[in-house]
Amino acid sequence: MAQLVAFSTSSSAATLPVTMECATEHLGVEEEVASFVLPLGATVNMDGTALYQAVAAIFIAQVMSIDLTLSQQLMIIVTATLASIDQQLFRVPEW
Repeated sequence: MAQLVAFSTSSSAATLPVTMECATEHLGVEEEVASFVLPLGATVNMDGTALYQAVAAIFIAQVMSIDLTLSQQLMIIVTATLASIDQQLFRVPEW
């Protein structure tokens, strides 16, 4: 059912209620886990943008002989993930 809704709407946000129902009732996922993980996954753009940006930034730092601490590397990952959040959340409505 969730795949049918996903293909007909082409939106992970629109399929969220059906996906949460399938995950909790059919797969046995706890409701607390599903209510946190599934909206996060629907919000963050899953096309690899965050991974690419983080790997590229760390690679450039290594090429330039810049030593990054663990906290700096984590900050790069968090920033890249926030940058990849779906743009639909920030769209200005057209009048």
